[in-house]
Amino acid sequence: MQDKVDPAKADSYLNYSWENSNNERLTVGGIRYTIWNAKIEHQKNNMYDETNTKILPKIERTGEYFVPTIFYESNNSVYLCIVTRRDSALSAVEELINSSKNIDISSNHLATNQNMVEWLF
Repeated sequence: MQDKVDPAKADSYLNYSWENSNNERLTVGGIRYTIWNAKIEHQKNNMYDETNTKILPKIERTGEYFVPTIFYESNNSVYLCIVTRRDSALSAVEELINSSKNIDISSNHLATNQNMVEWLF
């Protein structure tokens, strides 16, 4: 019989956080920018050991990737650009940003779709 994930344990959850190193800040043409990397944990395909009965330790069953996020200020408003092609990464960074009590990203009148960004690059 397979082990089950215990929701009472902290290692049962995937974590999203901001990387603490190298948060670049610059000003160009009067617009202030800062670039932060969101650290996103994701589940690997294999959650169980070779007998398919015991759950692997978290370090072995999860991976992580980083998503550059550019915050910029113009005309006393703050905007952001989440640099990713993965829908799951976009959702994870939005959840990380929304976890702050001071930021509301529900108003996204400058939103673009994935095809537009790919076309630009």
